[in-house]
Amino acid sequence: MTTLLQSPDFKEWAQQNRIDLSKSIVLFPPRGAIAGFAALTVKPPATARNALGIVKYFGSFVGGGSQALPLSWSIIMQASTVLASGQTSIRAPTDGMALAKDVAAFYGDPLPKTAEEANERATQLEQQKAFAGSAHEGKEDALEHQKSQMGDVSNRHTFARKVIGPVFDAFMPLYLDAQEKAGLPIGSGGSQNTALFSAPLKSALENLFDVTTLPLDPQSSYQRVQALKHPGEVTLKRFMEDHGWTIPTSLAELKSLFVSVTAASPLSPPHGDLGGALSWPVPPSHQVQVSSSQTLSMSPGAKHGLFRQLTSRLVLDTSMLAHPRRVIEGIIDSAEGQRVGKSLQDKFGGLHTESSVADWLLTALQLSLDQDTLLDRSGASTRNKVAGFDLASPAHFGKHPSQVVKALSDHLEGQQKASAELAPVAAHLLLARRAPAFLVKDVPATIAYGSHSWVGLEVAVARLEAKAPGSTALMTYAQVMANTNLAPITHHDQLVEYTAQQIALKDWGVANGVVETNAKDEYTAPQMTSIRTAFTRQIEELSAASTTFSTDMPTRRELAVEALKKAYGDDIDYEKPCIESLTKAQDRDDVGPHSIVDIYLNGGYGAALGRDWTSTDPSVAIERLKTPRDLPDINAAFDKAFPAYTSAMETAIGAQVKHLIATLPLEDRKNIEQGKLDIFKDVQVKTDNFGETTKATVPHKNAVLLKLERNGVVTLYEVNLQQKTIRKREDKNTAEPGKMIQDYRAGITTFEYPRVVPEGRYAATITDEKPTSDAIPDSYASDRTAYIAGALVKSADIGAYESEARGQTTFDSRQPFYMNSREILLNILPVYSAIKNFEAGNIGDGIIDLTLDAFGFMIGLSAAAKSAKALKVGASSAARITRAVKIVGRAAIGSLNPVDGIEKLPSIALKGARSASSSIKQLRGAAGQYDLLKASQRYDVAATGTYKLAEQTLETPAVMHAGKWYAYDSVTGKAYGAPLAMFSANSIAMGGEMQNFRIINNGLGMSEDVTKRGLRLTLDAHGGMIPNGKSALMQVDGEFLTPSELLDQLKASKVDLSKYSEIRLTMCNSGTGADESFAAQLAKMTNKPTEGFLGVMHTDSEVEDVAARMFKNGGVKQREYIDAHVNGVKKEITKYKMTGKTGDNRGIYTVSPDYNPVRFSSEGKLLPSKPVREPYTGEVIKPNGPQTPQSNPADVDFSDYEDLT
Repeated sequence: MTTLLQSPDFKEWAQQNRIDLSKSIVLFPPRGAIAGFAALTVKPPATARNALGIVKYFGSFVGGGSQALPLSWSIIMQASTVLASGQTSIRAPTDGMALAKDVAAFYGDPLPKTAEEANERATQLEQQKAFAGSAHEGKEDALEHQKSQMGDVSNRHTFARKVIGPVFDAFMPLYLDAQEKAGLPIGSGGSQNTALFSAPLKSALENLFDVTTLPLDPQSSYQRVQALKHPGEVTLKRFMEDHGWTIPTSLAELKSLFVSVTAASPLSPPHGDLGGALSWPVPPSHQVQVSSSQTLSMSPGAKHGLFRQLTSRLVLDTSMLAHPRRVIEGIIDSAEGQRVGKSLQDKFGGLHTESSVADWLLTALQLSLDQDTLLDRSGASTRNKVAGFDLASPAHFGKHPSQVVKALSDHLEGQQKASAELAPVAAHLLLARRAPAFLVKDVPATIAYGSHSWVGLEVAVARLEAKAPGSTALMTYAQVMANTNLAPITHHDQLVEYTAQQIALKDWGVANGVVETNAKDEYTAPQMTSIRTAFTRQIEELSAASTTFSTDMPTRRELAVEALKKAYGDDIDYEKPCIESLTKAQDRDDVGPHSIVDIYLNGGYGAALGRDWTSTDPSVAIERLKTPRDLPDINAAFDKAFPAYTSAMETAIGAQVKHLIATLPLEDRKNIEQGKLDIFKDVQVKTDNFGETTKATVPHKNAVLLKLERNGVVTLYEVNLQQKTIRKREDKNTAEPGKMIQDYRAGITTFEYPRVVPEGRYAATITDEKPTSDAIPDSYASDRTAYIAGALVKSADIGAYESEARGQTTFDSRQPFYMNSREILLNILPVYSAIKNFEAGNIGDGIIDLTLDAFGFMIGLSAAAKSAKALKVGASSAARITRAVKIVGRAAIGSLNPVDGIEKLPSIALKGARSASSSIKQLRGAAGQYDLLKASQRYDVAATGTYKLAEQTLETPAVMHAGKWYAYDSVTGKAYGAPLAMFSANSIAMGGEMQNFRIINNGLGMSEDVTKRGLRLTLDAHGGMIPNGKSALMQVDGEFLTPSELLDQLKASKVDLSKYSEIRLTMCNSGTGADESFAAQLAKMTNKPTEGFLGVMHTDSEVEDVAARMFKNGGVKQREYIDAHVNGVKKEITKYKMTGKTGDNRGIYTVSPDYNPVRFSSEGKLLPSKPVREPYTGEVIKPNGPQTPQSNPADVDFSDYEDLT
């Protein structure tokens, strides 16, 4: 534990959070449904009067929200569980000392009650040198496992340091040089994709990762599973490949990699997404679900379902009901709930685990509430259906997600599946599995279902849920978006993101009128292309508008100050009025005092700027300005900049209006699109008692009223750009557009309603009422919306601010008028101040660093900036990877580009998925090589392969337990479910070593291993000599193949030969025939050094036939299966044979006469033979012991299996 808390990873996190590590640390291990947490002392701010720190709790879900935690957090919690030995808390050891009660609990030793007893026990331990109890047995193994995990964290931390250090240091000069050669401006960013710019950078990065080495933590599991020598070292490239990370090809991707590897993964709460067995990557079969539902329906009191039955006697106060997950956890822990879960576990069998009873109970609860959807076989899509409730109903378009959740709760109550007070709990249970985005906390009020912001949230949630099921329901909107701001760094995560995007885009396309809804949820490629095109166009327009809103309005004064700073430096106060004339007043318009910028704006630039002027303030060095500089004509610069800004701002205001209309509820959108339209202002006219009249647009200058008449019904809306709202104004329904006051009466306040007609050309019928249509309008892109946007642009009249932006100087008036750009923009833009707070660095305690802008984008400090600050990297390194203010959330900024290998996506992800999460869970079920290696350390054997379920052939990772294969969830690290029938393994890992054995065809197997020359491919098959020929052919599936035909088979099986540095053929006579041999020909065709063998090979079996262990002897189906899937006969070359014994019964081994390898170069040329191996003496030969039961095939009861078809 001391090592964990002193690791660089934890110490840097503690420094970031101002934690005082000199104070005691109390750890509270996870207990039941409560996640673990810690009590730490936080140092007071430097400005605080109280020098004492405060104790604060840190944990995955402390206070109902998710916190940023160190990479080592999960290991710390695991270690605390082991050390606490059942105690509710444990104090972390300090200075090599631990509390007596903690030591006693760990070893199961009675705690002495008095000082005398303590001294006596200490004396005994001194003599015994060990504790007598057995409570600690096995805990050392657990702690060793945690040391291994901590070694992996250490590797990751060191990797990040290598990226931010040597890689960045070597890459940045190459990056700047590529910018210069491509003619790109310095600082223009890494997003350019010109071949001249990107190609050399991609090559340079790959080379840097290939030549930079990473020292490995000797205790890490990575070093052990890769069988590396101590001390181990690998290149960054290999480390990334083994972890499934993609090599970055640009500066932007390099930033993403750095931040991603330094960020802790989200943690799942107990029971994950509350789906139980239904949330397994491969859930129970339809038959099991039907049988489970029938069993539940026959239980006493099940009239309205199991949920209603188990909650009928619950009495909960308001505070408890406010936390649905706690209520659900209470149901799980109840005696009745445990009884139901255990009965289903016993009925349907499967692997017993610590969570299996809860999994089956949650499955039953889900079925009781949602059997209409789960058991539906109508063929219609149920992706958006929950308990017969349509989440994607047009009635929900434009509604806040909390309104949809409330509607679902009401629906469940109406069906009598839950009581009024517990219906929200039932809704939470269902949505946690089916649509967790609806459960995210603190979603801003302006986020509407069907908007681009909702797409961004759904995709972000899907990415997090794929890594940590159930995590997002305990996170805030800002936390979710911030946690998914970076591009995925693995191909698997890219597929998860793309799949989630595809699913979310379908709903967006329907809600926005781009395509019509399809009952089967199946959309053609052209339809998906049209949706993507429309979404991308909208996002590009809105993000450009967001950027414009955060841009300073150009003013003459600010342009002048920037020009002066560029010419003379930024250490002079150019705006201080301390400059006076050295000549008489009649020679100057005004002797002063002036500021330097006043002189510049008055036409004084070049040599005249400092001539004949003196400074009354020594800090304003006027002498420096007497040196001529190339200063621009600031009036000309302003005359160019302001019109360009005005044009961009008018476009941005139009985009804001379109966004506001497109995110309204559907009925309001139809009113605006189809109703007869009048646009006018609400002008308040006040006349005081002296006859003085003032007019003001209310409630704000940038607000207009829309009067719509549709089907004889009048509805009036107020569009308020300042408040970012469109709302109904029933109080103005009688307003008469065009009404103007002719006679102003003293002391009277009244209103007039001048019409607003936009500039530009529109159809003459643009404001006429349209025929009623049930079609969903494309509100964002319609002509009617564009007309309204034009009216708001005219109303805003940005060009009218030119005089304020031009300003005055002290030469124009002794009380000059000028406003800086912030003062002007605060009057017209809704979020400008928030953006400028970010840029000014006003983030810290009590100040949020994320906010929602006028276009539905979350903006804030970039994650890269935070990570660089947290890691205390050098200023130059931090500058390379940070940008202060940016839009947060990848899906929100149009990162919707198909990834390579999209054809590997499950078809369910691209067609009509039965639920939004089903295809994501299928992807979650995939496992990489490193996952298998780690799994094989815990289980006997781990593998990837295929198995049969009904009429489907499914691919899954699996582990062998007690002679049976079980599906394996690589996210939770657990096996689950019933034994897999007819499992055919491809890649196999045993005891932490990767066999990666795969059957290519009947009689042809492949495996891979690592030699000192790199990754080697071994092809294993029978070989036969050509009659009267000099070389052999390979025998596969009853046919003889040439080297060329072998390559065709490998290509068809998607074997990537490019990743191997050499090939070995464990095939008889593969090397016979010298340059004409099979091995030589294959070497030339593949351009890979190849090893073959002369004559007949003699081998030993290296891997037990794991398939055969699963079946009884006898039985046609079983024997056919074994014959067709010989997936355990990988060959091991017999290099030595025992030729004698020593006197102490040790074997003497010499080179086998049958070991005749020959090697060919990549050109197919025979290479010189290696020196003959020397004999060696082995270990003492032990007599054969009794045969273990595992030596025989396991006797399996096939009733355990769900399906053998």
